[in-house]
Amino acid sequence: MSVGPAGKLTSVTMYDLGPADVLAFVDLCGADLAARRTGRWLSLLCVFDNGVQDRLVVYTENRPETVQALVERTWQGLRKACIAHLPDTAADLSDDAMLWMVSQKVNAAILVIDEELRLLKFNAAGRDMLGEARLLSARSGALTLGSDRETRALRAAVADLLTNRGKRNEEFILILRGLSRDAHVPMSLSVYPDGRTGQNLFLVMVPMPPDQKRIEGIALKMGLTPAEARVAALIREGHSNKQAAEIAGLTVETFNTYAKRVLSKMNVTCRSEMAQMLTWQATMERSL
Repeated sequence: MSVGPAGKLTSVTMYDLGPADVLAFVDLCGADLAARRTGRWLSLLCVFDNGVQDRLVVYTENRPETVQALVERTWQGLRKACIAHLPDTAADLSDDAMLWMVSQKVNAAILVIDEELRLLKFNAAGRDMLGEARLLSARSGALTLGSDRETRALRAAVADLLTNRGKRNEEFILILRGLSRDAHVPMSLSVYPDGRTGQNLFLVMVPMPPDQKRIEGIALKMGLTPAEARVAALIREGHSNKQAAEIAGLTVETFNTYAKRVLSKMNVTCRSEMAQMLTWQATMERSL
């Protein structure tokens, strides 16, 4: 159970525990409970609207449907009382406060996956992006990208990070084109070793695609002229120079001149590097 803010409870799903899990909990709870034969063990997954998930394990002699209904009505408030009695809560809450800021205020989708690309957790922006299903989507509980080719590239990146841990920079940048193949969004993939379990988890970060005007505004703040900012925004969208020149109402030669100035002023060497810089800049504050 996370000790951070959990938002609004949206669903409670009930599962039966397997024999091995039952034996483990009986051992934890002692002989008195082990001697009972009239009840059953239930596991309930409580999901909140900001991605937080709590898993409850209950021994009950009541009907499972009754337990599920009780949890649906009471867990929102009961978890607060549980958190208040946890040891070292202040330290945990400070960590969760930082995570909440990332969850709610960063204009980027942040997702946690395992080696099989199974989705374990995501922030509010991640939920929105998965729901749109243009750059990312969830299929049978696993993360998939806009095309089979991109998903294969993600799997290859995960395998490479596992194979070469500690040998080089532990981050991959993949460029997502999306379902329509007209996007140009960088996705960061990093490995996170869980010190408690030894399991390798992977952090995926994808900036929410900002609108054209916001990109131009960011480019202006970086020292570009209005014309150069317009050119930079069109390049970031993935247009060729010819296509972008037509959209901007410029000749290709004039557009190329502006493009060279943009790269020089932003101190980058290529279009993709410039696009990444503008996109990441746009992730620093989530729109309210």
